[in-house]
Amino acid sequence: MDNKLSELLCSVLELDTITAADNAGTVASWDSLRHLQLMTALEESYSILLEPEEMMELNSVAAIQSLIASRGAS
Repeated sequence: MDNKLSELLCSVLELDTITAADNAGTVASWDSLRHLQLMTALEESYSILLEPEEMMELNSVAAIQSLIASRGAS
């Protein structure tokens, strides 16, 4: 995982570290409000626009990494 994404996730979810295996079910602070904050932060940081359906599917670090890679965002 790149540093930019790691820092964004840790900042929004108020964590010291995060791994690619983490998801909304394993991170206690990843609730519905933080999920929306995370989606907004991803859109702003990576200059992408997420559809509501995509936002619902982005419930893991791996899914977020995959989406960013597929969009060629950096």
